[in-house]
Amino acid sequence: MIQIHEKMTGPGIRPRDVQVWVPAGYHSRDPAPEKRYPVLYMHDGQNVFDPRTSTLGIAWEADRTAERMIDEGLIREIIIVAVNHTPDRMTEYSDSPAGHNYMRFITGVLKPFIDENYSTNPAREACAVMGSSMGGLISLLLAWKFTEFFGMAGCLSPVFVIDDVNVLPLVRNNPKPPVKIYIDNGGRGLDSRLQVGCDLTLSELISKGFINRRDLEWFFDKDDDHSEEAWRKRLWRPLLFFFGV
Repeated sequence: MIQIHEKMTGPGIRPRDVQVWVPAGYHSRDPAPEKRYPVLYMHDGQNVFDPRTSTLGIAWEADRTAERMIDEGLIREIIIVAVNHTPDRMTEYSDSPAGHNYMRFITGVLKPFIDENYSTNPAREACAVMGSSMGGLISLLLAWKFTEFFGMAGCLSPVFVIDDVNVLPLVRNNPKPPVKIYIDNGGRGLDSRLQVGCDLTLSELISKGFINRRDLEWFFDKDDDHSEEAWRKRLWRPLLFFFGV
């Protein structure tokens, strides 16, 4: 089930719709009506569930992947919150004034709203944030800067170091946060240009004390490119790493 909350906004950002998916068992929780669900916040919400709303007509179909993995007993039941982007996407998904406004919207407006209106587990250990490309960058920034809210960050084909984007000083000059980080990348198209940034960031994370398969997971597929189709195919990996049974 997907519910749409229209034109949500916060200081300094444009209104945008937010879609919330709950698993099949959410509305039939007897005999445990007090059950609380982990939450995954995803950027580029138009591309998360429905190909008809996706920018290029291909969606991640995150609801289908999550439902299948829940049914197979691979992951816990979760709630997915998909936050639509606006024409300000590039600046909102960066370490910029617009990005800071967007992060304050996520942490100060959206998360309190979701926790108040849904049966969530609000603890940081139960909350993940995920995105691709620039959405991967803002996911890392959110988890690193707001560890009181998020305990997991999923970064698919992330823009970490390229042109005027450089996440390395943030990682290098700040203490290791108590978060789990998933990073992946493909070997074709734009992903091949982003590989250097992934490698440099992974090196910095490991030097900070992150340990593979404990609080860091990295995956590379040489045949994947920078596309919704590739991210849809790989989505099960961070879901398993964050919410695996």
